[in-house]
Amino acid sequence: MNPLEVSPTNYHTTLTCDRSNVLSSDSWLSKSALWELSKRSLYSWRFAPSVFKPTPSMRWGSLVDCLTTTPDEVDDLYVIQPATYPAKESTKKDAPMVEKPWNKNAKFCKDWAADHEGKEVIPAELMEEALKAHKMLTETHELSAKIFANSQTQVIVGAKIQGCQVKGLLDLAPINEDFLVDLKTTNDFSMDGFAKTIGKFGYHVQGGLYLLLWNAMFPNDQRDSFRIIWQSSEAPYEVCVTEICGTDLEAGEEYARHLINRLVEATEADYWPMLGEGLVTTLTRPTWAGSREESQIETDDRQVIEAGGES
Repeated sequence: MNPLEVSPTNYHTTLTCDRSNVLSSDSWLSKSALWELSKRSLYSWRFAPSVFKPTPSMRWGSLVDCLTTTPDEVDDLYVIQPATYPAKESTKKDAPMVEKPWNKNAKFCKDWAADHEGKEVIPAELMEEALKAHKMLTETHELSAKIFANSQTQVIVGAKIQGCQVKGLLDLAPINEDFLVDLKTTNDFSMDGFAKTIGKFGYHVQGGLYLLLWNAMFPNDQRDSFRIIWQSSEAPYEVCVTEICGTDLEAGEEYARHLINRLVEATEADYWPMLGEGLVTTLTRPTWAGSREESQIETDDRQVIEAGGES
């Protein structure tokens, strides 16, 4: 079977990266692995991989993403925690059964949790809000709804780049269009916020890399632009569709190739240097530090002059 035919659910666990040998036939690089290298030395990238720790905002984004792109998997991945559980009203033998507020320490609740092990437990209120966000994306916002209605979702792409197998997971691949699409939730819902987020998380690298992978896989269905559907993580879950400019996508692809090349060279030489290894670098203070000190000197000198004048 083609390794790219795995379920999107198993994408991260099946197509993994062999950090000791990125040229291995079983190794798959991803944008996240490459972006990690952009912020770390080769040594730390190789021997101390970053540990993924989901935040509440990531969990929210994953829930909305699942509802909109893989709705058939919602029941397999999530379960709603009941608000109450049946229990005796008191410790008396003949006490009647009543509904009590959910208590994770109660035996009934523990048994329930064991029965749903492996699923993410969420409160009913959270699911209600996520469904509102889902509706905004797929019905209320006209352009977003049109893209969702005309797209394949959770499409795995992959190709060899500079000898390395590289993978990507597309949220949306519109049919008979010239662009690809990713869905992002954000708490900085503004044009300036979107631009900063693209730079902070390297979404231009993701866009350039995904276009490269798609076009390598589908020579008869070439794409040349990359759009992002942004959604506010706060009610009423406003939506905005933007497109990353072409020059940024080109820069993103070029930077991705640069990072891949660094890993290829490190693998071939089995040389994973620490930051600045073999060099002694002369550092200068940041500009702001010098300005602060100069300002303080001027202030102190002025006070001395003024004090001398008064005497």
